[in-house]
Amino acid sequence: MLYREFLPGSELARFVQCFWILEQAAHEAPRQKVVPDGRMELLVHLGDPVETILEDGSRWPGQTGSLLVGQIRRHITLSPKGRVEILGVRLHPGAAFPLFRVDLDEMVDDAVPLSAFRPALGRELEGCLSETRGWTERVRAVERTLIEGLARKAGRPELPEVVAESIERGGGRQPVSGLARRFGVGVRTLERRFRREVGLSPKRLARIVRLQGTFSLLGRTARPSWAEIAFSCGYSDQPHLVREFRELTGEPPATFLSSGHELSDHLTGLVRSDEGAAP
Repeated sequence: MLYREFLPGSELARFVQCFWILEQAAHEAPRQKVVPDGRMELLVHLGDPVETILEDGSRWPGQTGSLLVGQIRRHITLSPKGRVEILGVRLHPGAAFPLFRVDLDEMVDDAVPLSAFRPALGRELEGCLSETRGWTERVRAVERTLIEGLARKAGRPELPEVVAESIERGGGRQPVSGLARRFGVGVRTLERRFRREVGLSPKRLARIVRLQGTFSLLGRTARPSWAEIAFSCGYSDQPHLVREFRELTGEPPATFLSSGHELSDHLTGLVRSDEGAAP
C-alpha cells in the first residue's frame, strides 16, 4: 500500500489539514477499517469503486468519481473492488461549511457525489487529474482548483468553525456549557449551529478528538499504561477510555491495536506517514 500526505500551502491552511494519496493494486487491497477523526473528506477516485460498510451493516453505493464524505460517528469499513487510486483532501473540523455552504448534518454517515451539489467543481477536479501524471503534480492541480473555486469565496470564520478549532486545541476537554459561555451564545444555539455547520454535536466532536489524542500519544511515545493514557487524554479513568474506544472503533483498545489496521494506522498517526509541504 502506498499512502502519503502533503501539507497545504498558506491559502488553504485554514481549511485543509492535508492532501493524501492512497494507491493499492487489486490483489493487495483488503478490507480496511476507518475510525472517526472529526473531519470531512473531499475524495477523487481514479481507480475502481470502493464500497463502504457502516457499523450496522448498511452500505453506501460504490464510491467513484469525486465526492464529499460527511462526518462519521463510528467506524466504517472500506471494501475495494479492484485497483485503488484515491486523492483525498482532509478538511479541518468546521471547514467544509464555509467552502460548500450546505447543511452538513444531512451528510452525516454518508458520501455525496459532487455532481449532486457542485457539478462544475466535480468536473474540474476529475478533469485536472485526468490531464496530469504523478501524485505531486496531481496534488498541485487539485490545490489550485480548490483555491480558485472555493477558498477565495469562503468568507471569514464563523462561530462553529472557531469553536471546533477550540475543541481541538483543548483536546476535547471543555464541556459544551463552558464553550457556550466563552463564546457568548446559548448551549442550544451552539449545538444547533454546530450540527448544521460541522456535522456533529460539540460533545461528539470532543469525544472523537479525545480518541484521536489517544492514537497520537500511542504513535509518538513508547506505549505507556492505559491508565496514563486515560489521564493524559482527558478521560475520567481507564474504563471510560475503554468504553469510548469500543464504541467509536468497534473494538477494545488491545484488540484494535493488534488487528493490523494498516490504513487506520496511517490516518490516526499510529504509523507516521511520509509528509511533505505542498508540492
